[in-house]
Amino acid sequence: MALLVLAGCAAPGGAPAGAGRATGPRPTLEAQVDRLPSDLAGFRRGPVTDFEARAPGYGRGVEYTSGGRAAVASVALYDRGLATVPADPADPAMLAELETAVREATALPPRTTGRALAEQRRMTVPAPGGPGLACADLAGNFGRTPIERLVCIGAAAGRYVKIQVTMPDRRPPVADATAFVAAAAGAARGG
Repeated sequence: MALLVLAGCAAPGGAPAGAGRATGPRPTLEAQVDRLPSDLAGFRRGPVTDFEARAPGYGRGVEYTSGGRAAVASVALYDRGLATVPADPADPAMLAELETAVREATALPPRTTGRALAEQRRMTVPAPGGPGLACADLAGNFGRTPIERLVCIGAAAGRYVKIQVTMPDRRPPVADATAFVAAAAGAARGG
C-alpha cells in the first residue's frame, strides 16, 4: 500500500557542500530497519516493503499511521548502490535526492485521481544523531480534502533516509510531522 507523506520543510542550511560524509561501517539494512520502533511520535508502525528484492539499492520502506489513520507516514532506507551517502543536507547529492522525492510526490495525475500537490517551501528539520534533513513542504488536495505533505531526505548510518508524512490540512494539525521526521531519523541513526 502506498503511503502519502506530508512535510513541513523549507530552505536547507548547514555545513558547506561536501562536508559531513558518513563514516565507519554501516549496519545491515535489516538491522537498520529493526531500529525503527513500533511507536514513533504518535504513529504506529505498519508493514515493511522490501524494495531491495526488486531493485538493488532501493532499500526498504516502513509504513506508519497515526490514530484513526488521520495521518500516514513512511520511512525509506536506501543507498542507490553507494558505499556511503552525504550527511550534509546542503550537499548537491542530497538536494538531488530531495528534488527526486518532490517530483515523485507531486507527479499525481490530477484529472484522473483528483489529487494535486505543489511545493510551498523548503527547510532543514533538525534530527538527533547527525545533521538535519533537507525537507520540502507540499500542499494541495486529494479530491475535496486539503492535504499537507512533508517530504524529507537525510543520512542515517551511511544510507539515505526518506521520510514522508501526509495528513489533512487542519488547525490544529492532526499530527506533528516535524516531530515524526526527527524521531524517525534519530531511530534510523541508532539514537
